[in-house]
Amino acid sequence: MKPLWTCPKCGQTFVTAKVWHSCVNVPVEAHFAGKQPSLRETFDKLVALAERNGPVTLRPVKTRIALQANTRFASVTVRKNDLHCHVVLDHGKARPPVRKVDKLNNNYVHVFILAAPADADSRVAGLLKEAYAVDRKRHGARAA
Repeated sequence: MKPLWTCPKCGQTFVTAKVWHSCVNVPVEAHFAGKQPSLRETFDKLVALAERNGPVTLRPVKTRIALQANTRFASVTVRKNDLHCHVVLDHGKARPPVRKVDKLNNNYVHVFILAAPADADSRVAGLLKEAYAVDRKRHGARAA
């Protein structure tokens, strides 16, 4: 498989070369500054669920923290009292805990909210597993 393209300025990786991006890298810890510790615990549990499926790279930028296998298959925005999350799937069939689905080109962005570690449950694990599998199916196992 063709390796991912690495931006020479910021080190982020992408499926195709010279993808527009901001080159802004923000430490994960900065997203949780001044927030309830339970939000970080919730995030860490979400990441652990995603990592059950294979290697995951965190891509924190100014407004969100993306989870990347080949593409960014999931994303988390840390808010005052909760985590605004989404996964990218190849269908628009919502199931709990998904609150809404937005179509974006050939993708469907499934949005859900997590407020406590217990919210990162088997339903969320299933969404992450499916999103990871969709990413692998579309882009294969590439070298980083």
